[in-house]
Amino acid sequence: NVVFQTDEFVLTCRLPEGNFPNYKAVIPKKNDKKMVIDRLHLKSSVDRVSICSDKQTHQVVLSITSEKLKVESQDLDFSKRGEDSLACVFNEPEFRIGFNAKLFVQMLEVIESNDITIEKSEPIRGAIITPVESITPDQSMKMLIMPVQISN
Repeated sequence: NVVFQTDEFVLTCRLPEGNFPNYKAVIPKKNDKKMVIDRLHLKSSVDRVSICSDKQTHQVVLSITSEKLKVESQDLDFSKRGEDSLACVFNEPEFRIGFNAKLFVQMLEVIESNDITIEKSEPIRGAIITPVESITPDQSMKMLIMPVQISN
């Protein structure tokens, strides 16, 4: 690992072993499904609900309608279930997708914008997370999170 530290930030780097995947191939180009939501409310909701998720998959399921996001998780082995609802703006009637809660929360923690946009094309393709407000006029951020298969 290499760590670069200044008064304003800390950057930690790690050299991965093996071939780096072609990131341009996994970033979806046409994302027609877009949701805008409050980042902190979403992070808090996923944190709370993921307590009841399966400890191996950390799966949370987002069920999205045009005005509401339902965050759900369950652990069938211990008969635990968590559910929360949030207000959102979504341009489709309904959509359902699963994510690893730990990775999702880590991504939401580093974004500084109050609101975020999550763009999707299909439940099996990656989702693009971007802040609604840019950090600075000449700087932008785009994050890719891959979905997990939703268990029934």
